[in-house]
Amino acid sequence: PSLTLNIADYGNVFTDYLSLELSVQHIQEQISSIIEAGSVPFVVGGDHSIMYSTVAAITDNYGTENVTVVQLDAHYNGTLGLEHYYSDEQSVSRLLGDNKLKGSNLVQVGLRGPSQDKEALEWLLAQGVSYHTMAEVEEKGWYYTLESTIKQAQTQNKTYISFDMSVLDPAYAPGAGRPIPGGLSIIQARTMVRRLCAETEVVGFEMLDVAPYLDTSYKTALNANYIMHACLTGIAMRKAGKTQTNHLDSLALSK
Repeated sequence: PSLTLNIADYGNVFTDYLSLELSVQHIQEQISSIIEAGSVPFVVGGDHSIMYSTVAAITDNYGTENVTVVQLDAHYNGTLGLEHYYSDEQSVSRLLGDNKLKGSNLVQVGLRGPSQDKEALEWLLAQGVSYHTMAEVEEKGWYYTLESTIKQAQTQNKTYISFDMSVLDPAYAPGAGRPIPGGLSIIQARTMVRRLCAETEVVGFEMLDVAPYLDTSYKTALNANYIMHACLTGIAMRKAGKTQTNHLDSLALSK
């Protein structure tokens, strides 16, 4: 990717530990400045609460009608009625409630665990959100979920990818903030991210919920880096004109 793309380190976006509201506003302003400079923002670090700021910056700049957000995550993050306005558990419900994102422009992949109960899934359906649970992957197969997600992302002009490491099975990411067994494999996630970045116009990517201090094996950081590289590879492929479905170099396949 570095041979095809112009990649720059924008530096750290600082947060105010005494004011979550100022942090939310500051992150949104910083992401907007990257977009205004003509760049595709790559956000590395933070939990899923910052999804509010990043997606708000994306839709404010490109329009809520023009962006599909693909969220790879074990959690739907649509909790309602919590005491605090901003948190990782309610980033989606706040985005939809504040009209920063349309439910029909959100695709969630990898949902599982006790918080994704009947009420949660019914709420997602009522908001028009397209979701793909791990139960669906088990029942219909990974290829169905992969192709459905890409097709749904292609309904809008642009795509924003919100990747939470909890979407991976803890065997691949023990250092995720809220890990849940039974997630995607690193190969499945890699393939989906690379194809999304090659077959749609990606206007931003975020890698969230990496907690190295929970993982002495280094697997979480290693695989997070691998996923980000897959997205950069897909963007580079698209820039080089390799936008056909599931493009693979012939040298990668045996004769």
